[in-house]
Amino acid sequence: MTARPDSPEAGLSMIEVLVAVAVLGMALAPLVVVQGQIARTHQRYEESYARTTLQRNALAMLQDMNPMQTPSGEIALDDENMLVWTSRPLTDVSRGSDHPIGDSAFDIALFGVDAQVIGPDPGVRLRFSTERVGWLRAEGVATDRDFGARESDPDPSVAYVPPVN
Repeated sequence: MTARPDSPEAGLSMIEVLVAVAVLGMALAPLVVVQGQIARTHQRYEESYARTTLQRNALAMLQDMNPMQTPSGEIALDDENMLVWTSRPLTDVSRGSDHPIGDSAFDIALFGVDAQVIGPDPGVRLRFSTERVGWLRAEGVATDRDFGARESDPDPSVAYVPPVN
């Protein structure tokens, strides 16, 4: 039905408006679903990033830890999180090698280190394992300091002159 623009019947009928709203609603419904998926994906990303950062910080703290000297312990990572570790030997303790002259002054072994990060809320926030080399100075082993310099060491009385390019 066509009405003249200046007649009282001009404009949209109530049914036409309802049909337009229904079509618009059906077109926008998938966008609401996609927006929800984006929000959940972003939340999972944030949680994963926080977990990865926590693990990297914990590994950095364990990097200088000597499991033969400190087989277990705990240390604060930040104001909220505590790193707790225990280690166990994976190999027998053996004397290290000081190539080319023989044995070194250290006993070494490979250790498995089990670590967990405990947060302020009850429970473990992160759990992981890694391997570290442990070392201790061997008892009764003479070192270079005990005997002086090696024959291959440069003569300390001769001044070092760098080469000229």
